[in-house]
Amino acid sequence: MTGEVFLFADAFNIRDMFHCRMIIENYPNGHFINVPLVEHHVTTVFAGTVNLQELLDACVVGDVTTLRKISRRTRRSHPIWKDRWLKHAMRKLPRLGIDFLLDPNNRDQLRKNWRYFPFVLTHLARTVSAGQATAFYDGFWPLLPGPIEQQLVCAYLVNVVGRGRVGIATTHTSWLMYDLSKNRVIHKVTPVDLWDIPVEAEFRSSTATLFVMVGGTKFHLSMADNGWLDVADGKGRTQERFLFEIRQERNGQFTISQGGKYLSAERPEVVICNRNSAKDWEMFRFGSLAADLRERDVSFQEVVHSDRRR
Repeated sequence: MTGEVFLFADAFNIRDMFHCRMIIENYPNGHFINVPLVEHHVTTVFAGTVNLQELLDACVVGDVTTLRKISRRTRRSHPIWKDRWLKHAMRKLPRLGIDFLLDPNNRDQLRKNWRYFPFVLTHLARTVSAGQATAFYDGFWPLLPGPIEQQLVCAYLVNVVGRGRVGIATTHTSWLMYDLSKNRVIHKVTPVDLWDIPVEAEFRSSTATLFVMVGGTKFHLSMADNGWLDVADGKGRTQERFLFEIRQERNGQFTISQGGKYLSAERPEVVICNRNSAKDWEMFRFGSLAADLRERDVSFQEVVHSDRRR
């Protein structure tokens, strides 16, 4: 064999490096070009006519420096390298991995590595503010793979920031709430108060139940004959009336249905399960009520005085 040999491989890949060392040791004109953190996907990373022409031109003149520059530039823009680099960073230097995810050019990595959401939320809550952690979730929840993961990460966010509750939001930027005075579910557009009762969900295999917590006691919701959701005494309602299907839809949102009818948040406050198809008003998502809660620091004496002035 005559001429020069150029070897492209990932130095972290044990098997490939074994063969590279064998070639270099037995052929003095061999040149090793490291393509780290792509494992056995070097040809995939370099795929493309432009890259191939640049590589061939540099190999013809034996320009190893240019070959290394091409390797560095090409791998860093490839999804395989970004994915491997992120996993390596999160194992060795989590702070670097989090900074990488916060870069707008790399946010899509959260779609494939959604389990890193908690790391980012914790980092933002500790080093910046609870509001920034909430804002990050609000901006990137569509990257989560499904409703269960969305609810799980949102619950973690509430735990990290130390306040708020997990709620079900509509496309109107309102929330599903239980109106105890009317005994039915509504959607509230106005700012949420601490005493409001949000609707929550509990997944059970292929179905889910909707419930509310009142004074620490759980009350399951079921669908009435008119399509409203309420707390019933259970008499005259089958078990199927308490079970709902939550299905992933477009843009990370989901639908809530029962018996082929979709739950809809239509005109102000009205929530009813009677739609035959799902459009914008039938789409929901899980969100943190922490940002919408209006904290009231009112003493008992202030309440008494206010009442007397009426």
